[in-house]
Amino acid sequence: MLFAVGSWRGAPGVTTTALALAESWPGPQSPVVLECDPRGGSVACRFLIPGSRTVEALASAARHGGDARLLAEHTRTTSAGAAVVTAPEDGERLRPLIAALAKPGGLLSTVAADSGAVMFADCGRLDPRDAETRAVLACAESLILVIRPVVEHALGLKAVLGQIRELHRDVGLVLVGPGYSSAELTWLLELPVWGTLPLLPTGTTSRAVERLRRDRTQAGFREAAAGVADVLIERRLVAGSAPHAVRMAEEVGASA
Repeated sequence: MLFAVGSWRGAPGVTTTALALAESWPGPQSPVVLECDPRGGSVACRFLIPGSRTVEALASAARHGGDARLLAEHTRTTSAGAAVVTAPEDGERLRPLIAALAKPGGLLSTVAADSGAVMFADCGRLDPRDAETRAVLACAESLILVIRPVVEHALGLKAVLGQIRELHRDVGLVLVGPGYSSAELTWLLELPVWGTLPLLPTGTTSRAVERLRRDRTQAGFREAAAGVADVLIERRLVAGSAPHAVRMAEEVGASA
């Protein structure tokens, strides 16, 4: 299973949301977060994880194929316990690596079709012009759109709903912080709300990292993130098969 996580504007907490979902996943799988924001990664710096960025080694190892086991071999662990394939901060270095992993028949499509694996692809701020982002979204079965439920973000998103739906057919919202209710945003944006998370502080200092680690382990935040994960699992079970698999079958049928 592969879920893409992104935002349309600003920095509402895409990386924090992806990490929280991985840490709180209630199923038997061991989720992995893949940093694939074309503008560059941030997890290694944010959590002061030393060493080289593992997405480079993963892309090299997956040149001739790979599966969830190969993915698990190239993760680092954050202080809160999330398994992450870390990416270089330089987007120009990262773009070709994303393209290699997301190519047709590549590692991402293999993981997406594997019900025993769970990956959250941190796509950062979505831009329809990014070929790499489109390639990742083509592999994902759902797009989790992170948004602050405030007027400027809500109206900005409403203005580009057509572009959002062109990026992916299965889109749901995760709200971060206080503001409009789930019902109000569902009515305004005509998109389902899959959950809400509290707004957490971020930063790169050791004190901020420790505060982020402590806050994300609090029961309330864990329960909220697990609630989003429960919605993703339930939707998949109700569908009977992955939306990704259904979409691929439709596209193959249409081209036949």
